[in-house]
Amino acid sequence: IQKSVCINFYIQFFTFVLLAYGDIEVNPGPTTESVLDILHLNIRSIRHKLSYLNSFVHDFDILCFTETHLDHTVNNDDLHLDGFCNILRKDRNSFGGGVMIYLSNQIHAYRRQEFEPTDIECIWIEVDNHTCKYFLCCIYRPPNSDNSFWTKLSWCIDKVGEISDKIILVGDINVDLLNTPQSHIIREIISTHNLINNIHEPTRTTNTSST
Repeated sequence: IQKSVCINFYIQFFTFVLLAYGDIEVNPGPTTESVLDILHLNIRSIRHKLSYLNSFVHDFDILCFTETHLDHTVNNDDLHLDGFCNILRKDRNSFGGGVMIYLSNQIHAYRRQEFEPTDIECIWIEVDNHTCKYFLCCIYRPPNSDNSFWTKLSWCIDKVGEISDKIILVGDINVDLLNTPQSHIIREIISTHNLINNIHEPTRTTNTSST
């Protein structure tokens, strides 16, 4: 009880200090900014992880998955996640690869397949976020891909960039951006297209490595 009283005192004290210095709006109005929460996971066979996903994805607006391991024998109805009405897929086969996007019931977006080369595992969507429109790409690059992948990725970004400079790329390109030499082509693509890398810590951690 004493601990609870102490905590309440400090909350009230610091609230008073902030109000006194004008750092808190007493009666804040609605914000004009709209925030979207986007999740990406390298899922490695989504069919076997639907229950796991259903336990935590409801706070997100857009779900992006790579290595979905799906083919034409799997229907969208078999991949349902609560609260997500639209499923976009680009399958490889049931043993590897594939990308996928789920859109929540509140998201207004449509697919832009004209920016998707047939031999690259990617999905492009145009999202209408009330205050602005932007393009989102979910992409997967297999480790054994040749350099033509980078050429085609650059082409995609070029074409989208003619329409909008609001571009978000998520996925798994199998490049360790924390340890990639300055000469790597991915750094040239980031620089040429005025992109910003937001990966600042390892995303794949094992007992022996962090990349």
